[in-house]
Amino acid sequence: MTDRPSPISGTVPPKRTRFGQPGANPSGDQQAAANAKHLKNKLLAALAANPDELAKLLDDPKTPAIIRKLTAPLKPSQFTALEALTQPSTGELRYILDLYREALK
Repeated sequence: MTDRPSPISGTVPPKRTRFGQPGANPSGDQQAAANAKHLKNKLLAALAANPDELAKLLDDPKTPAIIRKLTAPLKPSQFTALEALTQPSTGELRYILDLYREALK
């Protein structure tokens, strides 16, 4: 960065507060990264939850909509329909869910 004055304030910013300096303003979108990490952790928690915890999570109005949409098919009332569509005797459903959980890690 050059030592030109800021077009907004008309002053030269001190070197210690410029982007990229240790302890200065961080570069990049920190909030987007934090939100993505939070949603990933919420989704992993929903996938690892037992049916009662999952039902509470899906009924909670504070749960993000994307989490509710992705985990709604796992709701106990709809889970039997998923089991009927697959072959539970061969364990394909469990295998598919395990693959899904691994892909999110």
